[in-house]
Amino acid sequence: MPVDKKTKNSQEMPRLFYVDHCAKEGFGTSEQLQEGMLDHDKTDVSEEILGRVIRAWHQMKQIPGELPIAYQVRGEWLPIVQKAFSSLVKALDDGDPVSLSNILRNFFRIFGDYFGEPTDMLADINRHFRYERFRVFSSRWIDLYGEASLSEIRNPWIGNPVGFMIDGMLFTHVGFIHNHYARRIEDLCSNIDNPAICEIGGGWGGFAQHLLNRNQNFRYIDYDIPVIASIAAYYLLNAFPRLRIGLFGEIDDLAHPLGAHDVVVLPNYAIPYLENESTDICFNQCSFAEMDELTVREYMTQFERICRKFILHENHAWTSGSKNAGYESPGGFEHWDLSQVEPSSERFKRIYKITAPFHSDFRAEFFEWLYVRKR
Repeated sequence: MPVDKKTKNSQEMPRLFYVDHCAKEGFGTSEQLQEGMLDHDKTDVSEEILGRVIRAWHQMKQIPGELPIAYQVRGEWLPIVQKAFSSLVKALDDGDPVSLSNILRNFFRIFGDYFGEPTDMLADINRHFRYERFRVFSSRWIDLYGEASLSEIRNPWIGNPVGFMIDGMLFTHVGFIHNHYARRIEDLCSNIDNPAICEIGGGWGGFAQHLLNRNQNFRYIDYDIPVIASIAAYYLLNAFPRLRIGLFGEIDDLAHPLGAHDVVVLPNYAIPYLENESTDICFNQCSFAEMDELTVREYMTQFERICRKFILHENHAWTSGSKNAGYESPGGFEHWDLSQVEPSSERFKRIYKITAPFHSDFRAEFFEWLYVRKR
C-alpha cells in the first residue's frame, strides 16, 4: 500500500490504545532508526538471478493480442508504474544487468514509498510515520504472540531496506503485519499437508518470505502485474536459494505450476490458466483496495474457481469521499467500497468480517474477511 501522502481528518482520528503504552520500552527509538537508515547494501547479486528476471520479463511482455481490460495495469497503480517504476522498466526492457542490479539491490530505497516505507529520510512527517507505526505494530504483535519470537520479524538485507536497527537486526513495521498473516494462514492450514497458497498482489514478496520462513512445506503462487512480479522474483530467489522457484517462461504447465516447483511468480493475467480448486487458500492484502471494481470482481471470480478451502483478504473499504479516507490516491484514482465484492454465497460462506489487526489501529473501515468453501 502506498505511503500516505496527505492524511485527511487527522484530528478526527480516535485515540490509539498503544500510543502511550508501548509493549516493549526501548524498542523503536530515534537512535535505532538513525542506524537503520544507514546503507545496508549487503546482497551479492548473481548474474544468474538477473538473467532469469530479465528473461521472465520479456516472456511476460510477449502477450498475443491485447490483455482483457481487467488484467491491464489500471486503478491506483497505473500512474505509479508509468512514473515511479520507469527506470526499472527501462532496465528490464534493455536487458541491462548493470542498471538492473543497481536498482534491485536498492529497491526499498528507490520504491519504498509504494511498499509502505517512505524514501525521504529527513522529512519530519516520515519520521513520525515510522515511529508511530513501529511503536503500535510492534506492541500489537507482542500482545498477540509475546516477545520470545521477536527475532522472527527481522528483515533480510535484500533490497537495502530501511527500518530500526535493534541488536544487530533490522525491523520494519510492515514485517509485523506480514508475519501475523503468515501465522494466520498457518493456523488455517494446520490440518492440511503441504498446503498451496495463492496470493494476488504479493508486492515485493514480504508475506511470502515470512510464510516460507515459518514453514517450507507451504507451496506458494504469486500473481502480480509484471513489473512488481519482477521485484518479487528477485527477492524470493535471493531469500530462498534452496527452494525450487519458477518464473514465467520456466513453467511448462500453467494449470499445474507447482508440479515441479515450491514457489512460482507469475504475471496476473496467467491466473485463468490455473486448474479449478487447486489451491487451499487464496489471499490478498491491501492491494484489492488499490484496484478498480472490474478487476477485483474478476480476481474474486478466479478465487471462487481455484480455491478449495479458504479465501482471506485484508483491505480498507472507504471511498475517496469518505471522512475515513486515509490518503489521496495518485493520479486521481477514486477509492470505492470494497465491501460490495464478495465470493458467491452459493459456493462460499463468510466466516467473519472483522476490524483488521494492525491497520485498523490507525484507520477506520479497515477489515479482514474470511470465507470457506461450502461442501
